[in-house]
Amino acid sequence: MKKSNLFIIFMTVIFVFAGVFFSSGTARVGGSPLSTSIPTPTPIKIKSIPCALATYIATRPCKKWAFSLLKNITSDFPQNQQFYISKFPENCYVNSQGNFVCYWKNPESACKAQVEDRNFSHPSYTELFKKIERVNSEYYNCYTIDSKARDKPANYYLASPIQYENAEPQPHCATQINGPYSALPDDFFYCNTQYAAGQSGFDFTQTQKNKIKQVNKQFPSNGNKIRSDLAGFKYSYNGQTFTEPDFLTETPLLPNSVEVHHIVPRKDKQSCSCGANSVKNAALISRQLNQFLTNNPRTSVMDMNTGMSELDFIQAKPKYPYP
Repeated sequence: MKKSNLFIIFMTVIFVFAGVFFSSGTARVGGSPLSTSIPTPTPIKIKSIPCALATYIATRPCKKWAFSLLKNITSDFPQNQQFYISKFPENCYVNSQGNFVCYWKNPESACKAQVEDRNFSHPSYTELFKKIERVNSEYYNCYTIDSKARDKPANYYLASPIQYENAEPQPHCATQINGPYSALPDDFFYCNTQYAAGQSGFDFTQTQKNKIKQVNKQFPSNGNKIRSDLAGFKYSYNGQTFTEPDFLTETPLLPNSVEVHHIVPRKDKQSCSCGANSVKNAALISRQLNQFLTNNPRTSVMDMNTGMSELDFIQAKPKYPYP
């Protein structure tokens, strides 16, 4: 048989197998399809990355992009602060030091926001985003153009520069939490290093997760089953109403699979390290509710039965004894 024919047969077999593999549900990470109860994407979690890299990611300074706002944002002008919060709710806030700040995740989004700010502050302006130009790794120039003369390069305007600077976590990251597992020891080992207490931005270790689940299951009234720490929490999403079940399964990747949840989020809106992997900040909830809370601001999620926020709801729970 000719070599060309052998090559055609070989490639045909490869494409057939590839089509079968990717058309089946087994190609997804985890091996089974997601529940469609809540139509939100599930982030793929990297199961294992080198210790040094994981520690660096969790502990590195959080740097984001910012520009000089045109309105006076000192504490003497709270109306201007509220104006920016209403315009950029995911970006502007008062940090833990009491300073009003606005940050963006990349220079282009910061430049586009700056164009909006220029148009807000000067009603006569009709500018559009044109381009960004890299000066160095921490500095970009932002160019705009008059919308009435968008095809005339001579009408480019150079806005204030976009700068890369340290971003402080949002104030809620400092919230003191005493969750259901506060009585457990708070020390843990990570990458052959012992920590005396939870660390901001760290995920829970497998040892921590196992210990928390064990304490929950061994509580007499739980009957060797895992009870959700938000059992009965009722919430609405995309027009549907859901209620957190009383008990959870240890079978993975189901809507009611148990997951260890950071009460204060591990990352804030700007992806800066926020809540710690302290046992005080841990709660066992369903995978479905965990997905929902991950994609929504915690303070805006209220139990539909009691009107309590997630934080208040969980703080009101009795603490599990230990040992």
